[in-house]
Amino acid sequence: MPSGPPPTAERSIRAAGPTPPDATGPGAVLVMGDFGHERCGVGGSMAALVAGRTDIAVLDAAAPGRLRFLREARAAARTGAVAVAVYPTRSTVYQRDLLLRAAVVRLAFGRRRFRLHLHEYRHLRKMLRWPATIALLLPQRIVVSTESERDAVARALGGLVGRRCEVVVAVPTSGTSPTATDLEASLGPDADRDRTVGVFGMYRDDKDLSWLLDVLGRLDRRFDRLVLAGAGWEGRQWPSEITDRYELTALGHVPRRALPGIFRSWGLAVAPLSNPAHDGRMSVRTPLAFGVPTLTVGPRDAELTLDPPHLVLVPPHDPGAARLDVDRGEGAAAVAEFERAAGTATAAALFG
Repeated sequence: MPSGPPPTAERSIRAAGPTPPDATGPGAVLVMGDFGHERCGVGGSMAALVAGRTDIAVLDAAAPGRLRFLREARAAARTGAVAVAVYPTRSTVYQRDLLLRAAVVRLAFGRRRFRLHLHEYRHLRKMLRWPATIALLLPQRIVVSTESERDAVARALGGLVGRRCEVVVAVPTSGTSPTATDLEASLGPDADRDRTVGVFGMYRDDKDLSWLLDVLGRLDRRFDRLVLAGAGWEGRQWPSEITDRYELTALGHVPRRALPGIFRSWGLAVAPLSNPAHDGRMSVRTPLAFGVPTLTVGPRDAELTLDPPHLVLVPPHDPGAARLDVDRGEGAAAVAEFERAAGTATAAALFG
């Protein structure tokens, strides 16, 4: 996990946008670790959500010094801002005093001005879930990413959380959406595209390797190169039917600046999930945003509204017969529209 000093030498609270909040103070304060950190998906997502805004500040929940955190939380609360605590992030997921700091924010801002942006709850490990469950009682509003997460949160503590708090669904913002320059670069020709299939995203327990192996075995035989872009895939053992067919490359973590070149060389992306895809899955949304035809786990349900022309669900479709000769630019434009709408809705849920 990242370590070191807080984002500034003197204070752990800073502006999220390009300039400090105006004299009246920020409209909202994000209480989180890893804001804008390239290797933290949640940190990148939140930075993308508030990019360019000058009315949002960030209070580093992972910065050392509990008394300083208390002082800065109180100072931020006096401006009349709304506090939005964000969990989990790379440096706070196992932070021992995080529940205490959440209570400090609750006392400083009051319940009516305290929101919790909970990016994950149902699949948290037991040692993380119990403090998260206690924290559910602190805010007035809890923002989650799917309907099933909302149901789980609302049912927590015998339904007390659902009776006490407003639980809202809002799709997280993508921290890896391409710029116009990125997209132009990713849409250009590449000699390896016809033979390359890729997997984007770190290896985690929510990846279904049996589904992935089945799909890789059923793809058109022209695909003979497999690229794994994300931490955790290095050193994994693959069965002979994969190693005999595919030239394997595990890239580890890929810096954001390298994504256009990576995706330009992929003819197909595959997102192996343990459950049917929903709108919050960045391992699906990111290659789609760069125009790459993407196969992921189906069938479609109410939690997946994203429906660009280059998304293929397996089941019901046969991966070997999936139509991949789509207009990449058209697909990317459809995803960009989805991302704009998602960002607007999420900002309203958190700051409105």
